[in-house]
Amino acid sequence: MSNTVSLSDLMNVCYPEVVKLFEFIVLDKIKGFLKLSEENVSFERATPADRFSYGERLIIFLVAGRDIRLTIKVHYNPSETRQLITHKRMENKEEGEALESIFSEFGNLISGGIKHELIEMGYVVGISLPIAASAYDEIISSDKLVKDRTYSYVTVKSEDVKFVLTLTMDAEEKKGITDFVFDASHFEKNEDDDGFL
Repeated sequence: MSNTVSLSDLMNVCYPEVVKLFEFIVLDKIKGFLKLSEENVSFERATPADRFSYGERLIIFLVAGRDIRLTIKVHYNPSETRQLITHKRMENKEEGEALESIFSEFGNLISGGIKHELIEMGYVVGISLPIAASAYDEIISSDKLVKDRTYSYVTVKSEDVKFVLTLTMDAEEKKGITDFVFDASHFEKNEDDDGFL
């Protein structure tokens, strides 16, 4: 390959249709669950992939099976996301508890949508419970590139909210993932539904 591929763009190069799926599900949940206006939301793909922390707090999810493993992380700072407490009408809760609850459910909905699509591709997978942590305590697994591992990093911004989503995928090259073509019409649209896709 003559051009250098940024680590943060690796999944987009190897599996662009999976990235489309991920971004579609994220945007759907931003509108339906976080109650943010689509017109004011932007995805920044220039998010650097050489950091281990993108915010003070972190929620981690695993969507995994024998042939595939996805790690989804929501990185956030309370100072950049507290407006979500008003959007979700959770002013009666302590700030840290409210934000952890919001991002845990947000990540759970994203993971559920991805799990459904992976099952459609022929993978057998399950979802972990959300793991909440201080981002500064996150364990650094390795600085080596791993065969079959791809990455997608995106900063989500709206007028008064900013957080980072990172997706890491370890998958064997098999028909389901390599032949997948994203089709938005496959999803039933329900503006008032906060449940799984």
